[in-house]
Amino acid sequence: MQQHQPNWRRLILVFIVVASVVTLALYKILGIVEWRGVWVGFTKIGVVATTVFGLWEVFRRWLWRWKWFRNWLVDIPDLNGRWLGTASSSYVDTVTGEQEKPIKVHLEIIQTFTNISIAFNALTLTSHSNSVTANFIIDPETGRCRLIYTYLNEPSVLVSDLDMHYGTAILDIHGSPPDRLTGKYLTGRKEQTKGTLEFTRQSN
Repeated sequence: MQQHQPNWRRLILVFIVVASVVTLALYKILGIVEWRGVWVGFTKIGVVATTVFGLWEVFRRWLWRWKWFRNWLVDIPDLNGRWLGTASSSYVDTVTGEQEKPIKVHLEIIQTFTNISIAFNALTLTSHSNSVTANFIIDPETGRCRLIYTYLNEPSVLVSDLDMHYGTAILDIHGSPPDRLTGKYLTGRKEQTKGTLEFTRQSN
């Protein structure tokens, strides 16, 4: 497994070509320059930079999710949306001595090509957590992709036996397009706990 890194060389080449074509087309449509003088117009850095930046923002936010791009330019899965599931924990109640029962939870994932934000909430409203950092790890031989993220958990003020803490979750991604996430988590609590997670996609 290795941490995901976009193929920046291919991306830069594609954007140079696309930005050049779009810039030249704009010059011609707007009548800024004739084709014979297009090189002079193309050297106007401001127009070129604006075109490149605009194309990059559109791609980064939306276009990367298109199937056409995903076939040859994008190798990370699109996990945007709401996921419902179950969390099982090794936590044992210090008063009753009973292990905590599985609880219903949900994830809200907001993702662009360059960023991913994960919000985790228990449906019992006892706590919620937000990702601090996240990335994909990909096995270059099998193509297996996993999501790994570190989160900060903040319990409800009504819960006295749960402290604010950090934790890490690793989720296997199933389906194409992804429709299920399964994995494990490990907390950084004083009494360290671990558990399993399983989610199914509810919306995109």
